[in-house]
Amino acid sequence: MKKVLLDDYVNSEKNLLDLEYDFIEKLSKIRKEKGISQRELCKMINMKQPYLVKIEKREISPSLNTILKIVNALNLSLNVVEKESHKWYNIWSLEAL
Repeated sequence: MKKVLLDDYVNSEKNLLDLEYDFIEKLSKIRKEKGISQRELCKMINMKQPYLVKIEKREISPSLNTILKIVNALNLSLNVVEKESHKWYNIWSLEAL
């Protein structure tokens, strides 16, 4: 299980974009590891492939609804983890179901 960490400067736009990029990259990596093509994933979640390509190239930001569809199709769970004060924050994790 990989956790993405974000420190006290959580409000920094650059860091939030980095976090989003890391998350999308992790989803893409898991998709590939599971041997699921972009086309197959798109059929599973009723999405057009060019849209998924743009997501995975980080040209667009997917909605939470889209993220949840992808997570579900990959048979993963998405967990939001409570942050601890004065430490690096684990704000999400992906786990295989």
